[in-house]
Amino acid sequence: MGTDDVAALLATLTDSVVRNPSSPPSTAGLPAT
Repeated sequence: MGTDDVAALLATLTDSVVRNPSSPPSTAGLPAT
């Protein structure tokens, strides 16, 4: 993984937490199914 990949992952995780504060961290950033 490159720096850009890490940054993108962190951004996705952060966005998920911001949008769904009550969601368990283990599911943050995963596609909703």
